[in-house]
Amino acid sequence: RIPARTDVKLHVYGINGKLVKTINKANLAAGRHIVDLNMAGHGKGTYIVQLEAGNKKDVTRFIKLK
Repeated sequence: RIPARTDVKLHVYGINGKLVKTINKANLAAGRHIVDLNMAGHGKGTYIVQLEAGNKKDVTRFIKLK
């Protein structure tokens, strides 16, 4: 959840820490947003997602099965 209108970036890293993808979403309004990561072309495994919204950072992980 984004607390206030701000510039947003989403970074996806492999479990080894290597940057896999960056999604630059310009200036987004406060609230919840849905992003399609489209990980086609990337292998199965665990990925780390870092959301940067203004001075706030949030990190989560997901597992790609196929």
